[in-house]
Amino acid sequence: RREFVQTNYVAFMERVNKHYESIARQLHDRPFFDIAYDLINEPFDHKHDAFNKAMKELTARVRAIDPVHLLYVEPSEAWGAIEQLKLIEPTGDPLTVYSFHDYNFRLFKPGDRWPAEERDITNICRQWTEAFKFAIRHGAAMHCGEFGGFDNSTDDELAQLTLMNDFFRIFDQFDMQFHYYSGRS
Repeated sequence: RREFVQTNYVAFMERVNKHYESIARQLHDRPFFDIAYDLINEPFDHKHDAFNKAMKELTARVRAIDPVHLLYVEPSEAWGAIEQLKLIEPTGDPLTVYSFHDYNFRLFKPGDRWPAEERDITNICRQWTEAFKFAIRHGAAMHCGEFGGFDNSTDDELAQLTLMNDFFRIFDQFDMQFHYYSGRS
């Protein structure tokens, strides 16, 4: 897959475009809250110049069929990492939501505390400043598409609840959508 994406990007994206056009034809008449398109999840292998152009084209092609439902675009050249948000160019579509992933803040081992002297809500806000600026600069909705507070399960319920509450406070304060990723175990 990686080699195909990198060496045949135009052909790869044409397949993606046709795939989403097919899906949009099937789903375009569903109610607004039933459907949202996460166009390419964690576009690690996509170089930002080609990716931004491709997202604009894909958005236009989906919009020709489905003008109603949300589209999600994540940063390229990473696993949707917030650090790469600076690489996204807005598509110009008012129903496009810009999404990022962030696993920088979590409890890694039993006994980890939140907040701690070196980690608290201000660290999250500092890390997410570019997302706040992006939303303001472009008048765009932001979405934390994946975040997770815990590498492994822990019995420290207070630390878990405090960390999750800090995330929710930020989401509420900045009117940000989110999806929690609970992990695989």
